[in-house]
Amino acid sequence: MVANKKRAMKSIYLQNFEKYQDVLEYRDDASYSIQSKNDIVVEETNGVYVYKDGKVIGIYSSIDGPVIIINDYRYIVRTDRLQFEIEELSMNERKFTITKNGVTIFELQYPKIQFVDFDPWSSEDDVDFFCWIVKMSKKNNFISEYSL
Repeated sequence: MVANKKRAMKSIYLQNFEKYQDVLEYRDDASYSIQSKNDIVVEETNGVYVYKDGKVIGIYSSIDGPVIIINDYRYIVRTDRLQFEIEELSMNERKFTITKNGVTIFELQYPKIQFVDFDPWSSEDDVDFFCWIVKMSKKNNFISEYSL
């Protein structure tokens, strides 16, 4: 007789891009929870996330290169041929778009990040997760930097 073995859920842990105390636990089955660093002790994965308008959007390293998560969906940047764009809608609002093979798979309008007394070496685009993703994706080493 073979005993039933419960499969251990493997999780990755991502640092929140905007809130140092928040950590995203993202499980194999694409379920997730946001926890405080005060409540858990884990080794964080190379990656970050934000929580905007009820949506989790993040990036992390994998053996296949960078993986983008949007709630319970995962996309491998290289395989899915993802493209990232930022559009300035007004002085106070931007739109972030992700396309897969030329088709829009995610779009989010959001207020610009308030860039007040952040630090002397960062630009406004360095503190905006979506601008940061666009900037990173254009670097020659983007795929290798997020590969294990």
